[in-house]
Amino acid sequence: MSDLMQGSIGSLVLNEYECWRVLYQMSQALLYLHESSFIHRDVKPTNILYAKKGDCFRYVLADFGLTRSEETMGERTRFAENGTSGFIDDETRAHGVAKESDIYALGVTMVLLLAKKCKPEGNPLEMLQRCHKCSSSMREVVRRMLLKRADRISLSDIKKHCETALNKEVQMGIELRNSENQRRSIDATDDSENGNTEPENREHSILSRLFSSPKVTPARDAKRSSGIQKQHKTKNESRNRTMTSWSEIISDVAYLFYDFVKSAKNK
Repeated sequence: MSDLMQGSIGSLVLNEYECWRVLYQMSQALLYLHESSFIHRDVKPTNILYAKKGDCFRYVLADFGLTRSEETMGERTRFAENGTSGFIDDETRAHGVAKESDIYALGVTMVLLLAKKCKPEGNPLEMLQRCHKCSSSMREVVRRMLLKRADRISLSDIKKHCETALNKEVQMGIELRNSENQRRSIDATDDSENGNTEPENREHSILSRLFSSPKVTPARDAKRSSGIQKQHKTKNESRNRTMTSWSEIISDVAYLFYDFVKSAKNK
C-alpha cells in the first residue's frame, strides 16, 4: 500500500478544509482499530500517508509496528515503547497506554498541521492557542482531544464534528459557485443588451490604444484666424482633448484589470 502513497502529511501545508478531512479519516481509522481492541500507539504526522489524485487527497494511517491488542497486552508492554516523545500525554507515562492515548497523539498531530510545524514545541495546548487562523470549531475539537482522559472527546464525537464542518464547507462551496454562475449570467446578459457580444474585440481595441501614442486631433478654427486669442483657444482645446484621451485609457485599464480579476476567480 505504501507504494501507492506519495508521502506523509508531515511534508504538506494544508488548509483547514483538508485538516478536517485528515481528522475525519484518521478518526475513522482509529475507531475501527479501537473497536477491534487494538491501540496504534504511535500516531503522528509521519505515520499518516497521503495519495493525491487531481485536487483530491486521500489519507491513510500507517506504521503498525507498535500496534498491540488491548486484550493481550501485558503490563510491561503497556508501559514500554509507547510512541514518540511529544505525542505522549502524562497519563500514558504514569498509567500506561490506552485507547485515549491515540486520541491525544492525533490531537497533537492536528496542532502541528494547523500551526504548520514539523514537531511539537512545548505544550500543545499553548501551540493551539497561537493558531489564530483556524476556526473556533476546529480549535475547540482539537482542544478537547488534548484534555485529561476523563474529559477527552471520543472518536465518535470527533467524527460528528468533522461531518458537520465538512458538510458546511461543501454547502458554502455550492452557494459560492451558484452565486458566481448567476453573476456571470447577469454580466453576459448586460453585454448582450449593450451590444458587447465580442469582448475580445474590445480588449484588442483597448490594447491597441494602450500601446500606441494617443492621437490628438487639433482643434480647427473655421476662419483660421491668426489672432492671439484664437491660437490660445486652439492650444487649450488640444490640451483638453489630450486629457480626455488619457482619461479614456485609464478607464480602459480599469476595465482590463476587472476582466483579469473576474477570469482569475473563474479559474
